Amino acid sequence: MPKITAELSFELNPNPQRVWRHRATILVPNIQSYERFKRLGLKELWFRENEFKGLPAGKLQAVYPMDSDEWGQLKEIIAQDLHLTEKKSVFVGDDEMSMHYAPYVYAEYSKKELAAAEYLRLKPLWGKELGYFDHQSDDEQYVVALDSRQKNKHQFGVLFPADAFAFANPLKSQLEQAGLQGVRFEPILLAEQRLLDERQRSAPGAGPAIQGAGSDKILKPLWKISSDTVLPRFLHPLFTDHHQPFTGELSKGCGYDNGNSGLGLKYERSRIEQLGLFDVAITTERLGAHPDRCFRSVIVSQKFRQTMIQLGIKTAQYEPVILE
Repeated sequence: MPKITAELSFELNPNPQRVWRHRATILVPNIQSYERFKRLGLKELWFRENEFKGLPAGKLQAVYPMDSDEWGQLKEIIAQDLHLTEKKSVFVGDDEMSMHYAPYVYAEYSKKELAAAEYLRLKPLWGKELGYFDHQSDDEQYVVALDSRQKNKHQFGVLFPADAFAFANPLKSQLEQAGLQGVRFEPILLAEQRLLDERQRSAPGAGPAIQGAGSDKILKPLWKISSDTVLPRFLHPLFTDHHQPFTGELSKGCGYDNGNSGLGLKYERSRIEQLGLFDVAITTERLGAHPDRCFRSVIVSQKFRQTMIQLGIKTAQYEPVILE
């Protein structure tokens, strides 16, 4: 089993008029309770005097394995001091905030666990940017704003600050030659029309020239990975950005509830097997809170993962898909 970790923040909030909080943040009403949590060894992110009209403010962070004694002790103190109980769901509505909390939960997998998975969800390492995400068109084509991050040496990385990623041209070509089933790459557009026009004057396949004082650099093109293989709906309940059950159009974006387990996407095995063999597929669901910031997840095979490893790509991470 992977290591399951819970993160929870405690924010000193003696201001009774401030009632909003994130589901993974607990508002602590007085300095005495705040100091008690601090004595547990929680990391203090910041503390300031004279905030909220002369009242102090601070923030603590707890990061514990969910099966640890420390996490169990912390939950008991939260129940005793603040009368809140953990909810095993990401559905924590505004009307439940006074009674429940839900930590941010994530799983860490060993190399053996990753190698044993039949399919995996492809993710980038956060902080390894290839560009700045501008928006997404109605036909799901990415538009990226040009900035210095696109000149780095990464072949695979985040389109900051969105939960989207891109491939540089050399890696795209290598993956196309690897015999992967179902893989398709789509060009990512640049937001600056001037540079789009200059693409036509650049060397074929080299990307648009960057014109400027003393600059003759060539910008590498970026690519979005996709597939003609679209997976069936996964087995998790869907929710809105207000943590309410989702009933709208999938193209508008949604979230999913995994019971706050930290584990990956779950599918019915028989329906996946009906698709036949594939190395790259995309989800039916577009995950995210807004229509231009919601994205299909990319599901890949072990062959794809091993190919990326053999090509020396260290900016990718993987989350096993659950088939049952």
